[in-house]
Amino acid sequence: MRLERIVWMFQGLVLLIFFLGAFLVSLLPDPMQTIGWFIIVLLAAIVSAVGFLLVRRGGNDSGGRYIWSTTT
Repeated sequence: MRLERIVWMFQGLVLLIFFLGAFLVSLLPDPMQTIGWFIIVLLAAIVSAVGFLLVRRGGNDSGGRYIWSTTT
């Protein structure tokens, strides 16, 4: 799988978590909405970090440090 597809997949997953999570949090009663948003942001951060680590490990010839230097 190409690196660009992995990056887009994880970005899409983070957006999906936010949009779907926002809908689900809006269904909760007011006191629980704060906890719901905390969980959504935490999940998005975890998915984003996993995506970053995967891209960093499978990166370019100079050690895989930068996403933008892997493709032209």
